[in-house]
Amino acid sequence: MPNEWTYGKQDKNSWFLTFCLVLMGIALNQSSVLRGINFSFADLILSVIVIHLILRRMLVFPFKPLLFFLAISVMTIFSATLLVPSRFPYNPEPLRILNDYTKLLAVFLYFLVGYNLERMERGHKILKWFTIASCAIGLLAFLPFMRSRISHLYFGSYRYRGLMNDPNYFSVLQSCAIAYVFGTQRHALKKYVALFILVGSILMSASKTGMVTLGVYLCLKLMEPLFQRKYKLGHVILRLGTVSLVLVLAPILFGKGDDILNYMVTLIPQFERVAVLFRNFGLAMSGGGSSRDITWQTGIKLVGSSPIFGVGVGTYTGITTAMWGVGALAHNTYIQLAAEWGLPMSLFFFATIFWQLIGSTIKGKSGSELRIVYRDIIVVFLLGSFAISLNNARLLWITLGLLVRSSDVAIRGRETRRKAV
Repeated sequence: MPNEWTYGKQDKNSWFLTFCLVLMGIALNQSSVLRGINFSFADLILSVIVIHLILRRMLVFPFKPLLFFLAISVMTIFSATLLVPSRFPYNPEPLRILNDYTKLLAVFLYFLVGYNLERMERGHKILKWFTIASCAIGLLAFLPFMRSRISHLYFGSYRYRGLMNDPNYFSVLQSCAIAYVFGTQRHALKKYVALFILVGSILMSASKTGMVTLGVYLCLKLMEPLFQRKYKLGHVILRLGTVSLVLVLAPILFGKGDDILNYMVTLIPQFERVAVLFRNFGLAMSGGGSSRDITWQTGIKLVGSSPIFGVGVGTYTGITTAMWGVGALAHNTYIQLAAEWGLPMSLFFFATIFWQLIGSTIKGKSGSELRIVYRDIIVVFLLGSFAISLNNARLLWITLGLLVRSSDVAIRGRETRRKAV
């Protein structure tokens, strides 16, 4: 029987799979709520890709991730159907449990597709077209005269959201595209034009979450050489010099902070909402429609109510509404998963992700270029996860699958070289 490498080579030049990957990359920039269900055309393409891989006998199930998914499935369904009715003043509807479990199954399929695409050396294709589409959609934000014709691309008439249902989610995805551009684009002009469009579209979204996510990510990229085993001293000195210069200039700039912020607001009116971050950070978290302080506190209370087993799928807002009168999600992925999966499983999940990221960072140049891109995209999602619930983000799970597979290959490569020596 042919091994998985042989199957990968057979499908390496499949025009149909390539076409599906291009469409999925583009569709990952689109999401809308239809009758209470978060829908993306990427979901339809996902099913086609999965069927295609099954028919070609190309679909490989990694053992450890599959085991973890089965454990999460059992625990969340048990908590939702047996634990919640007995411990909380809320009896979940079977349809809501089924709906939320379907989301859990879907994100595992996205992970599975990402894992198999990396196995076939096709992961770059989907990220490439995701980024191209991100730039094209971001470019529309610079056409204010088109706003009346493309009003559905705006939230509240002035916050640009592209083809997403939420401007915060849109801004995080644009930051993911920035991570891809940083890691792969070598042509200077194309690189800076793409970065200008992507950063500008984040500003147009008036997303505080997006600005903080992008800012912290860029700071981490400046400091990246310090965490690598192999690096050039000149690069480290240059990065440290840049950071030091920013720290020295910051007091001077913030001495005229109001003037700078007012100028930015004049240039980009949407920036008024982001300027609150610099004027009153506490107000930024609780005001302007955010109310994150309330949703975070409520989520933490829910975690404390069932810290070991969680509350399962399809129960979160029902319980929080019945107990505390808050019918919103946590607006924080860490709290969301801790509440649904329980602390042991959620901590294990995030610890595994951080271990993957640390491994990618300290290996420096020994890792592939694309592996660093996968790592950076995951970092962007982890940063954005502090302010919005991204546990069902499609691109997150695809990229996680890509990263896990690339890590497996790297480990096998090191073991092979060690045996050869």
